[in-house]
Amino acid sequence: MLYVQVINKGYKRETDVRNVVAYAVGEHCQCGLFGAQGLLAGTADSMFLSIMEEKREFSKDGGRMVLHIIVSFDDCMKEYITPEVALRIGYDICTACFPGFQVVFGVHDNTEHLHIHFVVNTVSYYTGKKFSRSVSEIWRMENVMEQIVSSYKSNNYEGTIDELHDLCGQTSSNYN
Repeated sequence: MLYVQVINKGYKRETDVRNVVAYAVGEHCQCGLFGAQGLLAGTADSMFLSIMEEKREFSKDGGRMVLHIIVSFDDCMKEYITPEVALRIGYDICTACFPGFQVVFGVHDNTEHLHIHFVVNTVSYYTGKKFSRSVSEIWRMENVMEQIVSSYKSNNYEGTIDELHDLCGQTSSNYN
């Protein structure tokens, strides 16, 4: 089973963004596996600066600055979800669920369950529009995430990335 948790914090200050990015890819990311979409995967500080630069470019550096989501893998998935596979899953989730948005993510193995922390810039780098999904729409993404993870178990997902976008209630064309 896959567990998805949306962290309901404001993340309204730059220090909040810096701290959550550092947490996602820093020392708590003990296996050292992290990635990014829409920005270069570098140091926590360089990724934080890239997110803030994008916000300033579109004059959207107020309000909620990032969305923080944790995806945890149940024990029954240990046989096929290794930290390296979780990293690939992280990239797939970024592509399917957050097209057009900068995302920083880190694979964590510092607790009983392997998990991924996603930090999503709330401003699209394509349009400059803010991420405006309702809580129920965000939870719909859990179905897409579940499909992605299941595909690694069975290696037989035959759908396209646009079908995954449709399940999330968005298409890549919305961000071009």
